Amino acid sequence: VESPEYHSSIPHSPSVKMGMILRHFLDDTQVTACAKCRTHLTTPDHLVSTQFHGTTGRAYLYDWLVNTEDGAECTRQMTTGVHVVRDLLCVYCGTVLGWRYIRAFEEGQRYKEGKVILERSLVVDIEGQCPRPEVDDGNWVVLRAI
Repeated sequence: VESPEYHSSIPHSPSVKMGMILRHFLDDTQVTACAKCRTHLTTPDHLVSTQFHGTTGRAYLYDWLVNTEDGAECTRQMTTGVHVVRDLLCVYCGTVLGWRYIRAFEEGQRYKEGKVILERSLVVDIEGQCPRPEVDDGNWVVLRAI
């Protein structure tokens, strides 16, 4: 796994080229993707914890992902305390997939800052060599999973 400095150079938000949103295709043997449109989000290498719960049930904490847009910042009371978060939306279909931790007010929760929650009911795991999208609309950029 590369250093966090390297991760920060790969955008989680979409790239826009001539008005088209460019989605990142993760060239790996296992990818977590949006359940609705199969847009790639992250790989198992970036899984931090499986011990979370979201509004729809089980949720996983990750330290890196692509192809999302952040919603508005808001403060939420959660099971583990008050956190400042942003909803995570799929860049292609707009589905809210989870949230990004911006700030934790309790010292023991600060490890979450900058990390993201993906709700398991809203994503799918694609295993095997990930095929290129069935419909290549010309807006994919290939990334090697890091």
